[in-house]
Amino acid sequence: MKTWVPSYKAETIDAYSQALGDSFYLVNNPGNPAHKKAYDKLTGEFNAALEKGEDAVVAYFDGLEDDPFFTTTMSKGAPTLPSELQKDYDEKVKGLGEKLTPDEDKSFKREVLKHYKKEGAFRQLTKGKVEGGKREVNGYKEMLQSVRNTKERVRNQNVEAAKTLYSILKNQSDNMVSVEEAVQIAKKFI
Repeated sequence: MKTWVPSYKAETIDAYSQALGDSFYLVNNPGNPAHKKAYDKLTGEFNAALEKGEDAVVAYFDGLEDDPFFTTTMSKGAPTLPSELQKDYDEKVKGLGEKLTPDEDKSFKREVLKHYKKEGAFRQLTKGKVEGGKREVNGYKEMLQSVRNTKERVRNQNVEAAKTLYSILKNQSDNMVSVEEAVQIAKKFI
């Protein structure tokens, strides 16, 4: 993003240098070289979206959701279900009459396995009492609605965040130096 570029104006660097004295260090940190090309591409795409307007910034962030570059090792895959649970799972998912997205499938399998381990029973297709128990739990249909409601709520929050980001950054581009100018200014202090 262009947001870091204003920091490289000579007067800003001078102000920090004077304020921090010998504790001021300006480090050339290009990041992981293996990721540089991807970062440059993403930065360029973001800057282009910023210039096109709010809707383009929202669309840019929507597009990142499926970008494999943003899949991390922290992202867990779907668990492997025991064979009898997998069979029940397949039947219940078929009973929903709707195709699950990969994210919904992953979320469902986690919940189904958690329920199975805790209750020692299969989750029902619709809301009902736990087998042999008094407690009522959501079934597959309610889980699907909950997962989709959560996804929609998160998307709405992301849209609002993208709009806020755009409103903050839209006027800053007039005060920015180019990346090349920023690098040249920074090199004077390194």
